[in-house]
Order: sequence, then structure tokens, then C-alpha cells
Amino acid sequence: MWDDVQAGPVAQYGFLFPAAVTIDKSTYPDPNQTIAHLGQPVTFRIAVANNGPADASGLTVVDTFTKNAGYVSSSSISGVWNCVGKTTKRTVTCTLSGALAKGQSAVLQVVLKPTDKGTFTNSACESGPPGDTQDCDSATLTVVP
Repeated sequence: MWDDVQAGPVAQYGFLFPAAVTIDKSTYPDPNQTIAHLGQPVTFRIAVANNGPADASGLTVVDTFTKNAGYVSSSSISGVWNCVGKTTKRTVTCTLSGALAKGQSAVLQVVLKPTDKGTFTNSACESGPPGDTQDCDSATLTVVP
């Protein structure tokens, strides 16, 4: 007699549903600002949102700016961000402490000062947990005297 039933361990499959982190960058207080004045600080707000089905940990935002701008400061608006500005590399790297819960957002602020006339671009990219697709956003301003 032949037995077609195989005894043995039952296969279990686990699925990882990563967080879906997005980033939105704008000037503050006017998100539609297109002009910056030479030597006058410009404030940028960077909102990082978790639109995924899971919490996101290990979130980092790298903010880069063109050579005709200088780093002034960075701060947390919501969430606890630890930021380090590297003026020679024209970057600000900010890491969010703890996890960003699904459906929540955290906001940080970066202040730069235009140092020369022309076009001034500031970009921010987030990197999140494994499986998250990197998202970036930027703002470009015309610097006038």
C-alpha cells in the first residue's frame, strides 16, 4: 500500500511589508518662495512621512546645497532629529531618533544663507529601513542682491 501523504514540517512564510517613507521640502514660511536675497537666511522645512503599513526606524535625511549657499543651522520641528552640518561638503545629515510610526510624520528645519548671486538649489533625500524606496525633493531659488 502506498501513502501519498507526506509527513514533515509545515512551511511557514513571513512577509515583510516595509514602511513607505516620503519626503516633502519647502521654504518656510512661504512654501512658494522663488527669490532669495544675498546674505539673508532662507529657512527650509523638510517633512518626512511614513505612509506604509509598518513603523520606520533608522531614518536619515541628507540635505545638500549648491556652492553659493552657506549652512546656518538646523533644528527639530517635530520628532527628535540629530543633525550634523558639514560646510565644506555642503551637506546636512539628520537622523531621526526612534521609529516613525505608520501614518505619522516628522519635520526638521534647515537654514541656509545665499553667498552669491545666481541659482541656489537645496535638495533633500531620505533613506529609511530596508525595502523602502528612497525619496527626494528639492527647492530652487534665484538669488538677488
